[in-house]
Amino acid sequence: MTGRRRWPALFVLVGLLALAAYAWGVYEDRSGGRTLVAVALFRPLIVGGAGLVLLAVAVAARTRTGRVAAGLLTACTLLYATGALVLQDGFQRQVTSRQPRPGAPGDVLTVTYVGNAGTESELRSHELTLRTGSGWGERHWSVATLPEIAPDGGTFKSAVWADRGHVLVTTTKGTRTIAVPAP
Repeated sequence: MTGRRRWPALFVLVGLLALAAYAWGVYEDRSGGRTLVAVALFRPLIVGGAGLVLLAVAVAARTRTGRVAAGLLTACTLLYATGALVLQDGFQRQVTSRQPRPGAPGDVLTVTYVGNAGTESELRSHELTLRTGSGWGERHWSVATLPEIAPDGGTFKSAVWADRGHVLVTTTKGTRTIAVPAP
C-alpha cells in the first residue's frame, strides 16, 4: 500500500475511533453512568464532529464522486455544529448546591441550574443529581428535573436532604418530598 493510499485509511480509523469515543460518552451520560467519562467524551462538537470531518476527508481522498459525498457530509457536520453551539449558548449549566447525604458523606446531592436569565421561564429548570464515589469511578443518578416555575405557580427555592432516602424541595408555594433512587 502506497503512502497516498495509507493516510485515508488512517483518517477512517481515527474517525471511527472518535465516533466510538463519542458513543461511549453518550452511553455514560445516562443515569448511573460514569461522570468523568461523560464529561470528557460527551462533546458533540469536539469528539463527534471531529470523527465526522475525518471520515469526510477520507471519503474525499478516495474518489472524485467521493468529494461530493464528503462535501455534503462536511456541510451537515457544520450545520450540526452550529446548532449545537446555539443550544450550548442558550442553556448554561451551573451547580448551585452540593450537600453530602446524611450518614454517607461519599454520596452528594447536587442541584444544577439549567438556563439563562434571558430565556423564557419554561426553559429554565433545576436538575437534582445524586453523585456517588470519586475520580473515574464517580457515578451520577438523576433524581428529578424541576421547572423554574412549578405547575402550581411556585418558584423553586431550594432542595435539601430530609433524611437518608428523601429530598425536601421548597418552592414559594410550599414543600414536597422526593424519594432518592438507591445507587
